[in-house]
Amino acid sequence: MYFLKIPSLLFLFLILLMAGCGKSDDPSRHYEKEGGFSYVPPEGWEIAEHPQLKYRIFRGASENQFAPSINVVDEHFDGFLESYVDANIEAMRGFVKDFDLVEREEFITNDEVRSIKLTVDGEHYQRLLRQYFYFFNAGEKKYIVTCSALAENAEKYEPLFDTSVKTFRIE
Repeated sequence: MYFLKIPSLLFLFLILLMAGCGKSDDPSRHYEKEGGFSYVPPEGWEIAEHPQLKYRIFRGASENQFAPSINVVDEHFDGFLESYVDANIEAMRGFVKDFDLVEREEFITNDEVRSIKLTVDGEHYQRLLRQYFYFFNAGEKKYIVTCSALAENAEKYEPLFDTSVKTFRIE
């Protein structure tokens, strides 16, 4: 009977050992456990709470009294991602002053997850912003990663935003 316990214990030890051999936690990755997502924010950006948002945001250094930022929201929507994006475009047309849909394109993450990216210009609080919206499908839940910068210098931020959002994962 003793010899039967040794293979069982060895097997259990191997399973525990293999469980620890998976992906290690990336210290640069930001996890929102309650939201069920994670991503790697731009290096050097600070994390902040926003009173109107459920999840924490990241923001860069302020330029011309505006800090570029990244935030994530989620919403229940039982439909196709394309329909959800269309509905959001129509909503933005109604409340974003001087709304201009610059581009709509497919966006693929580092993990080969397909999303839809919108590039939008519009006035917010008398400032012209360029915002990049990345829409992700998680069944009945949709995620939107919103990256905002002043329109006058947004082109320098777009590669930084894309790089960060390419790391987005639904956990």
